[in-house]
Amino acid sequence: MQNGPNAWSEAGFNLTFARVTSIGASRYQATWVHKSPLANNGYIAETIVFPTNRCNRDTGSPILAVETIFNSNNAFSPDCLAEGTRSCANRNAFDLHEVAAHEFGHWFFMDDESNILDMVMYYSDYPGDVSKRYPRPHDRESAWIMYGCRSGFNCH
Repeated sequence: MQNGPNAWSEAGFNLTFARVTSIGASRYQATWVHKSPLANNGYIAETIVFPTNRCNRDTGSPILAVETIFNSNNAFSPDCLAEGTRSCANRNAFDLHEVAAHEFGHWFFMDDESNILDMVMYYSDYPGDVSKRYPRPHDRESAWIMYGCRSGFNCH
């Protein structure tokens, strides 16, 4: 799962994390389901974020908790690049690095994208695919719109 935050940090986002042991009860949540026509039960993973106030995450309204659940009815490879994309595809295995990067985008409220196939936040995935492991320009632009420019990167 560490590949998720690493992918976004390498794209220029200096995100801050702290471990919280208890958040108390919350009826507010946002849920995303990462789908694939080739996944068992139709989904690869699901991410739930508490709370749902999407405004100004940097000050005064931190994300309190996140839960990401990988569908254990699917096969995953820790690294389809190392294993070989054809091998992953043949055994119907999803690249864990790629799925983690996508799910981590939801951790800070990035929505699924339906128009640009090679975006990390593209709504669907296929076994053996490794093309969406790192944020593309459109992923970064979407994040910068929500959170502002980070780490001295040329944002626009």
